[in-house]
Amino acid sequence: MSPFNVDQFEEQFSAAIDREITNNPDPNYRNLFSDFERELRYTQNVRRLFCGQKGYFGCGAQSLAPGDEIWILGGADTPMVLRRQSKGRYRLVGEVYVHGVMHGEAVASITQEQLEKIILE
Repeated sequence: MSPFNVDQFEEQFSAAIDREITNNPDPNYRNLFSDFERELRYTQNVRRLFCGQKGYFGCGAQSLAPGDEIWILGGADTPMVLRRQSKGRYRLVGEVYVHGVMHGEAVASITQEQLEKIILE
């Protein structure tokens, strides 16, 4: 079975993030190191795992930093990471994979009052 099987994805991805965040791997870590995690580690030189404040997890640019915000921008195919700048402006950090919001789930219940105009630098 593929390590990228959808049924196992969330469990494996969550476990990989936990090990990255704690930097305290299981003593049998090498034995448990799945193909899934190997692939994620292989891409770590350009991608970073994260877990957001609301519990969403994903993978984005290596340059992600605490305080960055995930936005759904009009016309974009994927969620974007924005970094708040001075005077209410934002800087685009890059696109991001966010588990659970990649197929319109995040905007299904958005109201007109929740929409916001922003300025990107």
